[in-house]
Amino acid sequence: MNDDIDKLKYRNEIEAMSRLRNYKVDDLYNESTNADISNKINELYPSCDGYIYNDHQAVNDVISQPISWDSYFMNIAILASLRSKDTTKVGAVIVQGRKILGVGYNGFPSGVDESKLPTDRVGSLQNVKYAYTVHAELNAILNTVKHDISGSSIYVTLFPCCRCMATLIQKKISEVIYLDDKHHDEPEYIASRKLLELSNIVVRKFEGTLLL
Repeated sequence: MNDDIDKLKYRNEIEAMSRLRNYKVDDLYNESTNADISNKINELYPSCDGYIYNDHQAVNDVISQPISWDSYFMNIAILASLRSKDTTKVGAVIVQGRKILGVGYNGFPSGVDESKLPTDRVGSLQNVKYAYTVHAELNAILNTVKHDISGSSIYVTLFPCCRCMATLIQKKISEVIYLDDKHHDEPEYIASRKLLELSNIVVRKFEGTLLL
């Protein structure tokens, strides 16, 4: 019985995500099936706000409860990362007072002939992509709508490297919220944490809701 309930629940979550990604889901199940599933879940979980119900409403009605501000901004950072052509897609959002000041993603500088730049990860500096890529954090700073971003927060999908961390410190950003720290033991990221120890920046791992 519980397995059946979980299958019903996840099917609704899949439909909700399909709506958010602009896929047509109305033809996946007929109306009576959708209504039956929604009624069963509402009956089984009457006091649970965490589940997503299928009620054929508009996209902004798909999720039963509003997400937190943390989740809102991190999901925007993830969405920005999808613009990147890099194999490692990174997005960043700079926020102050719940207002977005800048958004960026990693990639080659705009306006250059990307076909003439390397995409390899291994080799001498001039022959690897890292020498030519602008990181998401720097692009977010470059795209800000105001010069003074001191005291702001940055949501980033990947823990900043030492070069980006130095720039964040220089711009007096007060908080870094990151999603992933997969390069934790690499030299650039060890150096990044060393800079953190010498700065007043608050760093915390994101613990909210992911929609993408």
